[in-house]
This record gives sequence, C-alpha cells and structure tokens, in this order.
Amino acid sequence: MLPRLPGEHHTAHEAFGYLAERYGLRQIGIAGVDPGVEPTPARLREAVGVVREAGVRTVFFETATAPAVARTLAEETGAGTDVLHPVEQVAAGEDYLGLMRENLDALRRGLACG
Repeated sequence: MLPRLPGEHHTAHEAFGYLAERYGLRQIGIAGVDPGVEPTPARLREAVGVVREAGVRTVFFETATAPAVARTLAEETGAGTDVLHPVEQVAAGEDYLGLMRENLDALRRGLACG
C-alpha cells in the first residue's frame, strides 16, 4: 500500500479520482491528451508546458494512450512516464485487485515513495 501522500499526480485522463482521494493525491488531467486519440501539436505543446511548469517527474498514462505520445512528452520535458490501468476492460487471467496493485506499484515508482 501507499502511504497518504501530499502532492499531485498528472494523468492523461482523469479516471483515477477514487485512487487519488484514497492516497491523498491530487489528480490533474492534461487536456487534449486522451486515450485512443492522437493530440494535436498545439495540445501536445500545451501538455509539455503544464508538465514543465508543475515540475512533474512522472506523467501517468492509461493503457489505451498511444506510446508515441508518452514518449514525446517524456522527451520534451525530461519527465518519466508510467502506465495506470483504468480497469475498463479486464483481460482473461487478470482481476480487479491485481490491476489495482499494479497501479499502486506504478504510483510508488513514479512518486519515488518506496
């Protein structure tokens, strides 16, 4: 489990409100970087500005976000990236608790808390 943490986490899609609330995080969605949709160059520049201004170390993307978008944002800002699973679809052999554990592991790595 994660300790309650002050601070923010940035996501491409605000699908993790309950998780953020439970662990004392503030979720900030980056407008125009939506799962399954390629952002316009203007939206990507805007996202780069948000990440830089906030001093974000890790941007969390959900599984449906194009890897190229995550890579570009990381290269332009120096931030790391990690994946959070929104648990909208669960594949055979996966379960809700297992996916939530993976999400918590990703948050631990990205927020450097353990």
